[in-house]
Amino acid sequence: MITVYGIRSPYVARVRASLLHKQLPFEHVNVNMRKKSDKFKKLTPIETIPVVVDTDGTVLCDSFQALDYLDAKYPQTYKMLGENLPERVKILTIIEAADKMMSFFGPLYIEKFQLAEAQRESGRSHRALIYDEQQKKDLQKEITYRLGRIKDLRDGMFFTRKFSAADAAILSLFSNMDTLGLEIGEWKAWRERLLENQTIAKMFASPEEKGVRDI
Repeated sequence: MITVYGIRSPYVARVRASLLHKQLPFEHVNVNMRKKSDKFKKLTPIETIPVVVDTDGTVLCDSFQALDYLDAKYPQTYKMLGENLPERVKILTIIEAADKMMSFFGPLYIEKFQLAEAQRESGRSHRALIYDEQQKKDLQKEITYRLGRIKDLRDGMFFTRKFSAADAAILSLFSNMDTLGLEIGEWKAWRERLLENQTIAKMFASPEEKGVRDI
């Protein structure tokens, strides 16, 4: 069985979406990201989630790496990165757009989860930044602008002919924005339509879902 380290993260959700659509069995392992264990650190030099371990022991340390690998390793299953090269290019563009927006969210997480002191104590004071109120307003404006730039890239309900890693990336972005109190505006109806599909909705672990063990 494929093992996914981490359970609640926008990047974990992308991998879950892939595994669910491919109908590949998997299990989660809970990771304490505030106090990472030596065992977890040995798995990944990046020290982020998800880490995906395939049945043959192959270790994947990044969500995109995992998506790419799963499409290549299991070619007869659902393709999350597109059926052809033009689709793949479009999907990668959307993923990059989502990742760019999420790269701005660090200071909001630091504030919401009160991580500034812990970052300073661990010698990472450069990660202890918090936005002031004007910066938060400017961030919302920029996110709204960037979402507007990709809206017309949708091909009907999806960004390609069917649900793909592009749609999963934007849905996971919106989940992140919900957590941080950012508005998704006119995208609400689009998200609601997609999440009516049970397989798509399950890309987000329920509050009751637990990993098989802790690390």
